[in-house]
Amino acid sequence: MRRVIYQTTLTTILLLVSCLFSQVFAQDRQISGTVTSGENKQPLSGVTVSVKGGKSVVTDLQGAYKITVPASASTLDFSHTGFVPSSLAIKGQEKLDLEMVAEVKSLDDVVVIGYQTVRRKDLTSSVSSVGAKDLKDIPINSTAEALTGRLAGVQITQSEGSPDATATIRVRGGGSITQDNSPLYVVDGIQVENALSVLAPQDIQSIDVLKDASATAIYGARGANGVVIITTKGGRNMKTQVNYNGLMGVRKLANKLEVMNPYDFVMYQYEASRTSQASRDAFQNTYGFYQDLDLYKDAPFVDWQEQNMGRNAMMQTHNVSLVGGNASTKYNVSLSYNKEEGVLLNSDFDRKLASIKLDHVINPKAKAGVAVRYNYTNVNGAGTSNPGSSSTNQLRQSVKNRPLLMGNQGLLDYDPDYADATNANSLSLVNPILLNNATYRRKLNTTLNLSGYVSYDFNKYLSFKSTLGVDMYNTRQDAFDDTITSVARQNFDMPVASILNGTNRTINNSNVLSFSMNKSGTSFSKRNDLDVLIGHEIYDNLDQQTRIETRYFTPGITAKQALANMGSATVPQGGAQIPPTTQEMTNRLVSLFGRINYVFDKKYLLMATIRGDGSTKFAEGRKWGYFPSGSFAWRVSEEKFMQNMQSPINDLKLRLSYGEAGNNRIGNFLYLSQFVSNPASNPLNAY
Repeated sequence: MRRVIYQTTLTTILLLVSCLFSQVFAQDRQISGTVTSGENKQPLSGVTVSVKGGKSVVTDLQGAYKITVPASASTLDFSHTGFVPSSLAIKGQEKLDLEMVAEVKSLDDVVVIGYQTVRRKDLTSSVSSVGAKDLKDIPINSTAEALTGRLAGVQITQSEGSPDATATIRVRGGGSITQDNSPLYVVDGIQVENALSVLAPQDIQSIDVLKDASATAIYGARGANGVVIITTKGGRNMKTQVNYNGLMGVRKLANKLEVMNPYDFVMYQYEASRTSQASRDAFQNTYGFYQDLDLYKDAPFVDWQEQNMGRNAMMQTHNVSLVGGNASTKYNVSLSYNKEEGVLLNSDFDRKLASIKLDHVINPKAKAGVAVRYNYTNVNGAGTSNPGSSSTNQLRQSVKNRPLLMGNQGLLDYDPDYADATNANSLSLVNPILLNNATYRRKLNTTLNLSGYVSYDFNKYLSFKSTLGVDMYNTRQDAFDDTITSVARQNFDMPVASILNGTNRTINNSNVLSFSMNKSGTSFSKRNDLDVLIGHEIYDNLDQQTRIETRYFTPGITAKQALANMGSATVPQGGAQIPPTTQEMTNRLVSLFGRINYVFDKKYLLMATIRGDGSTKFAEGRKWGYFPSGSFAWRVSEEKFMQNMQSPINDLKLRLSYGEAGNNRIGNFLYLSQFVSNPASNPLNAY
């Protein structure tokens, strides 16, 4: 009897375990498919495919995906920048294909065009925009990345290898060969020179880029290189909401330059050595006889690019924001933290950002607001190109250094003979890893940005707004070059250290009086829209720098010791210290401007602007410049003959524009420069 009971119990347990495993294995299933564009039927790569409560995947270059989903999943969600988010019901299917519909920007979207906003459909000039929803699900670590590839006519490159490298932004190319081609950055109505470093991408509401001269003329002497207008997120009439955004990832060198293998390199050196007997002897002493060079075909290849710049660099970003308010007061508080390693050895980046934005309705006619932003950045490492000495350029060293180890050399051995042999113009080739360890660079930057505004509506036609901004930037840059660096080699093979301290203070104030007949309820406003503004602006900048350099430190001293004891070096016979240098530069700009926008019958649009700028950067009698612009647009799609045609075109607009803009992004006192006749430096050799 007991045996029967035991057998029954064992059978029951086995059945339960079997059912349990069957249920577990039945919980997950795989779904695959292809995502294409509904417009041209081409595959879409980079589409995020996700299931609620489960994982997410991204489509490949052919638009294909495979995703494992739980048995309880009912829908798959698809999202991609520039396309309408979509969902598909699973319903037991194992293959789900989707055609995504392109997202069309609403013609009623508001665009910032400088000192005022207009509806997108009323634009008469060239403006590109990116909104917060375009950036929501994109893993970006900086504001510059937020713009990359998302704005027509805007080119963004980042050729420097340091983690905090500032992206180079060009709007419709560069306009100057010798001067600064950077666009003007305006954040919430205030010019901010270092805007891309003081803003977290999560704090951005919209980015509008003014591209053609008719659009940028309203900024006069500062608008020739384009204008990037950034509007940050504000508070909302709601209970306090806490939001968190975070990302972690890895950066890796995408491409490497192709270099010679050991045998090709040695043969190249052999051919180069045929010019003189001394060169032939030097080659033979280093690499041996010609008949033995085939031995280098089996020499191990040393990829200095991989050794020096090939690591998987970890990066992470965290952002926490508090948003809320009521009918009269709205606020937005944001805290961001960025930590990133550079792909280059001994380089990393640490940034903390804090911002507070507050808007308050004083009464039905008056409003006021303030914004405070603070940025702390600590950067270690010189990047791939180190200003001041081509010999410490990490990319140059990693590409040109000998791609093999000689004799019993190890990966971390210093070869003084090779450094001497390649010391043309003091640009020695040195083991890139050792050079990296011998070169110390550290930058500590802090930025405080304060801004505020007051606006007042006199009546339904007339309003006034005054904006004030103060931007304070401080930097300390430490540098140390140990004995094997070219900098030290030029100073009796003794270490060199330097400290640069800089401050930059900017005050920007604008006052704008606006008159509008839009939606005023008068008979005029039924077919006419009229906006007029006049304004005044002042810009005041003070830049101060102090630099100390000490040469001839005792070999063996560390970077930390040298930078803490800048007066402890002993000058050898024949040497000399250089004195500290200081610089204090100021520049001011005073401006008057005006604009008229007129729309008749929603078909014919006209805009005219004029701005006069007086700048201290130019000579007496040349300080003032005037920048007019005009643009006209005809919305053909609003004509009766187009509406009767039942055309698939929902908005057709022809426009014509003209404008003048200037570029005062030049150094001070350039007007004092003189031409000097010097045949030796004449590119035509004085002929």
